[in-house]
Amino acid sequence: MDKYVKDDGSVSPPHHDPVEIAGWMPDVPYVDESAFAEGKVRLPKTIDELAAHARREMNIARYPAKQWCLPRTSPDGTKALDVLVVGGGQAGFGVAHALKRVHIDNILVVETARRGGEGPWGTYARMPTLRTHKDNGGLESGIPSLSFRAWYEVQHGYGSWQSLYKVPTAAWHAYLSWFRDVADIPVRNETRFEGFSRDPGGLIAARVAGPTGSYTLFTRALVLATGIEGNGIRNLPGLIGDDIPRAAYAHTHDDIDFAALKGQKVLVLGGGASAYDNAIMAALAGADTYIFHRMKELVSVNPGTWGEFNGYLAHYVELPPEEKWRFSKTFGTIKSGPPVATLRRAQSLENLVIHPGEGWTKVAREDGRLAVMTAKGTYDADFLILGTGYRMDLSAVPSLKDHLGEIALWRDMYTPPADLPGNGLELSPWLNPDFTFCPKPGGPRTWHDQVFNFSRGAQLSMGVQTIGLSGIRFGMARLAASVEKYFFKEDSAVYLKGLQSWQTRDLAALDT
Repeated sequence: MDKYVKDDGSVSPPHHDPVEIAGWMPDVPYVDESAFAEGKVRLPKTIDELAAHARREMNIARYPAKQWCLPRTSPDGTKALDVLVVGGGQAGFGVAHALKRVHIDNILVVETARRGGEGPWGTYARMPTLRTHKDNGGLESGIPSLSFRAWYEVQHGYGSWQSLYKVPTAAWHAYLSWFRDVADIPVRNETRFEGFSRDPGGLIAARVAGPTGSYTLFTRALVLATGIEGNGIRNLPGLIGDDIPRAAYAHTHDDIDFAALKGQKVLVLGGGASAYDNAIMAALAGADTYIFHRMKELVSVNPGTWGEFNGYLAHYVELPPEEKWRFSKTFGTIKSGPPVATLRRAQSLENLVIHPGEGWTKVAREDGRLAVMTAKGTYDADFLILGTGYRMDLSAVPSLKDHLGEIALWRDMYTPPADLPGNGLELSPWLNPDFTFCPKPGGPRTWHDQVFNFSRGAQLSMGVQTIGLSGIRFGMARLAASVEKYFFKEDSAVYLKGLQSWQTRDLAALDT
């Protein structure tokens, strides 16, 4: 067996213990690409050339190419959408492209942000590079020239990919805009999704609001690609009371004017990557920055990298509930932290001090300044940044609040063992393997077959197929297949009549 090369460069000895192998899996080596390195095979030279190649590849991969989805008419007499995708980030773009690859073309993506402001990449994603492995991806749905690697190499030359450490965040942001255009994703920006209902004719009536006001879009299926807050809310610790002015603190997800923090004393709470990213940004802006977290050790472990293999990414969703629960709880017990490069960057800044093993116990306002207490002392501050993550809470999602009594949660469907309590995990929505919601036990299935949850809240039921780049290509493919299956089954009797009609017409043609 091959030796195992770890992230830190160390090599573990060859062994045959199945548990050891399952805990540390070696990468499959790259295939030979020397023909490109030696210039024997020509790559596209410009972005425009690459776009032309991508469109050609989409044509080559278009079979079967029939426009097969049967139309529906909205109550207002217009043609209803086949699929409305809510969310114009990487998940929404990827899902829309995957749907188009199976010729579900009558779709629309609605996105609250303006063009270019979709997702976190131009706002609260404050790390210089993505945290995932550079090979992660899959938005291209099997179209090589649509991939980030192809996009990157055409601008930086062959060999640039091999020397790249991780994907620059700004480059990923620019790539998504290019991907949207070349894949011809229909997006309506500055349009907020407000909720939905099922109309008497069986369509989903989606309420949206745009620059011209509120209106309704009718669609056969609704995909909620609503990201990290799609099924919950930013977690603000109870330490932040009503006496703390809102202008005196921010969550890492918030817009933060870092330039305004120059010369101020900023305290950051949290030991995760986002907390460190924001602490670094504050320090670089000239603030005296202090980061506090309960973890006593400075660790740089991402348990998600363990799960970057086909078996887990594609088939976790098929595990029984008790195994899903144990996987999720095990992930939660692994101490994680920022990437090594992020930690080293933080340690290199003279005006950034790390306080490991020192959580906050109280936050107060005294004499016009903030006072943060820990077990080791009291610290004054001008501004606080909270890297305290998110919590699952469907009641905090305005577009779902009207359906809370119709959505099954894990606590409704599964009782965990006493030694593995949920601690909030039980509030996750219980989803079918096709991403659809389930009704509460004993409740009727009404709109449930038509609404697909592709947000972070799906993680317990679906694994990482809806979040991050490690699993999204598996989720996109499953989601597209699920919608495809729903449409065909719903109209199977009509398709059968079409087949019978085809047979009659074919025989008549032979008689002429």
